[in-house]
Amino acid sequence: MNIIITGRHLELTQENKNFIEEKTHSRFVNFESRLHNVGIVIIQEKLVIKSECTITSDFGDFFASAEEELLEVSVEHVLTKAVTEIKKKHDKIIDHK
Repeated sequence: MNIIITGRHLELTQENKNFIEEKTHSRFVNFESRLHNVGIVIIQEKLVIKSECTITSDFGDFFASAEEELLEVSVEHVLTKAVTEIKKKHDKIIDHK
């Protein structure tokens, strides 16, 4: 699994990047072999932090976004949404067979 972390309109510290990487690995541990690329973009918009997550996997492509006041909370929400989407698709594939 390749993780790409980008910041727009804000400078991401190494501490922030490590936090995002650790959270991403812990959330996607069950699907790690099926995921190819995970792109996370953190955007500063006035007083709001917007997080976007784009995932390329064997199940297809997924996108999730979340807006919060804190970077950590925004990352948590976007990863939760992305995991939910992947689980839905995975369950659809498994139930269909």
